[in-house]
Formats: sequence, C-alpha cells, structure tokens
Amino acid sequence: MPTNKQDLLQHLQAAAKHYGSSILSRKQYIRYRLHYAAHAPTVQRITRHFESWHQAVSHAGLQDGFTAKRLRCLQCGQRYYLSSEGTDQHCDACAAQPKILLLNRSQERIVQALRMLHESLGYVPTTSDYRTYLVAYPQAPLPSISSVYRQCGTWTHALQLAGIASLEQPINSPQPTPHPHSPTKGADDHA
Repeated sequence: MPTNKQDLLQHLQAAAKHYGSSILSRKQYIRYRLHYAAHAPTVQRITRHFESWHQAVSHAGLQDGFTAKRLRCLQCGQRYYLSSEGTDQHCDACAAQPKILLLNRSQERIVQALRMLHESLGYVPTTSDYRTYLVAYPQAPLPSISSVYRQCGTWTHALQLAGIASLEQPINSPQPTPHPHSPTKGADDHA
C-alpha cells in the first residue's frame, strides 16, 4: 500500500479522472476503489495522512462533493456540480454544445402547451393566462404551473424555451382588446 502523500494524491486524481470531473466525493472514491482499483488506499488511510477528506482532495487539486454546488441541468435533466465551464442552468456538456436546444420530455410538453396557448391567445401568455387555461380546460393534459417552474426555473425561461420570447425581447402584458361585438367608445360617445 502506498504511504507517501504523493502516491495518495495520485490515487485521488486517478479516481477523479475516472469520473471525468474535478470533483471527487468520498462515496465516489469508495465506489471507484471497490470496482476499479482494489489496490488503492482506503479513505481512512487517506484521511489519516491529510487529517480530513476535504484537505486530501484540496491537496490533489480537486473539490470534494460535499462543498461543491450541485444543480440540475435544464436541458438534459442530469445532476451536475457547478464548475468553471458550466453555467448555473446547464451542465458542462450542454453548455459546451452549440445553440442546439435539447429538452427533456417534461420540458417538451411545457413547450408544446405554451406554444398552443400563445397561438390561441395571439400574445405572449402570462402565468395568469396559463392558470386560467388550466381551469377552463381541466381535461387537457397540460403540465401544472408548478411543473413549469420546476422544469424551467422561471416563467420567462419557459417562454424562451418555447421560442415565444427572447432574452432581448421584454415580456409585456397584453393590452386588453375589445370584443368585436361590444360597444366601443368613440365619436358617438361625445355629447
């Protein structure tokens, strides 16, 4: 068994490389040792030399899984740790892709529902419009408003995924339009 610190650090780096990440949790290392590197030192041996798991992975130039920020990618739905290449909405793989939009099934249903609502209303729908539509058509298999927020993060992002609104385009509330058969105020109202 390796006992010098440099050998221990090399084992940590090899485990992180196996997972393709600069983050290595204690659990990942145990799994790596169990399935791929039975000769690697135990977590206990590593922490004995470095006093803690956090210090060991820090000396190896890595982050431990406990202190790294873990998020869910809005495109592929996978859980990921926030890194310098990724964003707070997409994992490294999706952030590195050209602007091809990848949606999971739930997001696809939301996009279809928003596009349908946008087409029927003739303007950018608001959350109130969506809620009204859900109540008016309970038999329609539409995702709930909470699903929209859970899958897309924000209403604006959901509209952007649907191609209804862009980052540059402000989302304005619709101006009320008079019903074609209702009386309108005009020249006849002046006395």
